[in-house]
Amino acid sequence: MAVPLNALDAISGAFSRAGDLLFHPFRWSFWWRMAFIAVLTGEAGGGGNVFRIPAEILDKSGRAGDRFLAAAPPWAGLSIAAIAVLVLAGLVITLVFMYLACVFRFVLFDVVLTGRYRLREGFARWQHHGTRFFWWVLGYLAIMMFALGFCILLIVGSVSGVKSGSPIAILVLMFAALLALCFFLAGALVFVLTRDFVIPIMAMDGVSALDAWARLRPMITANLVDYLAYIGMKIVLAMAAAVAAGIASFIILLVLALPVGIIIGVLAAALHLTWNPLTIFLAVLAGLIFFLLIFFVMGLLGAPIGVFFQSYALLFFGRRYRPLELALYPEPPAPPPAPVAPPIMPPPAEPGPAPA
Repeated sequence: MAVPLNALDAISGAFSRAGDLLFHPFRWSFWWRMAFIAVLTGEAGGGGNVFRIPAEILDKSGRAGDRFLAAAPPWAGLSIAAIAVLVLAGLVITLVFMYLACVFRFVLFDVVLTGRYRLREGFARWQHHGTRFFWWVLGYLAIMMFALGFCILLIVGSVSGVKSGSPIAILVLMFAALLALCFFLAGALVFVLTRDFVIPIMAMDGVSALDAWARLRPMITANLVDYLAYIGMKIVLAMAAAVAAGIASFIILLVLALPVGIIIGVLAAALHLTWNPLTIFLAVLAGLIFFLLIFFVMGLLGAPIGVFFQSYALLFFGRRYRPLELALYPEPPAPPPAPVAPPIMPPPAEPGPAPA
């Protein structure tokens, strides 16, 4: 087995592999599929603060926030049954997207490893593995919610004592806050390691997430410094990618949102449109189409990010996990055996003297 790549050496290889997949050759069919996968798996992030509108833009006098707080919430006129139906529908939609994200996480692994990028074929190929990963994600979220909920209960319970100046309550509050931070960091670390290293083991060995973790733990223990360096380098790379994606998202919003807003405003003023069921429906439809367009463009931006980070994980882990190494670096076929030389025939005997 060759020497594994360290966290720094894997970066250049990841850039090279991502460039080959994305640009050599350039394929629109590959890009739009990768945009879909990037949005679904959460690799097209980086623009979370772009949609935040400063309050002074809404109302320089500051009265917009007061009117918003004074207004009745949108669910005030709904019955309990309607609210329950909306909550249930939101939960079902969330679970469906979580399930698709789990399956397409394996599809992303397959695309970067083999170059196969057909969505329906990939979904059929990895649905079983994605389902097993989905159940693991549900268990992971349940544990995280329980742990953070326990910390929140400690914090809420100590608030009254902190207000009265109780030193025990202050210590409990500090302990609960520190415990919540530890739970959050540990949960984030577990999820990153699962996404980057457990999924390849699940895909190559056909095992569950728990069995894959049982195989990963000895690898991490034996090379703890290497994996810590990988996590640190990935944090740096993720921050750089988030900044780049945020700047690109802001530019795209300016390029797309301003012309669309101006056109809609001019049409509304020219046609003297007023709010009625038809115009409300058209506005909702236009907004839905616009946001779908925005998410698709964000996906196109996130495609290189998703391919790079998946390549980075595979190249770092490839030499440390033999089945993945054989898939990344297939051994050349053995040379054909040399032809067998024909047997050496003895020279013909010299004729002797004639008998007397």
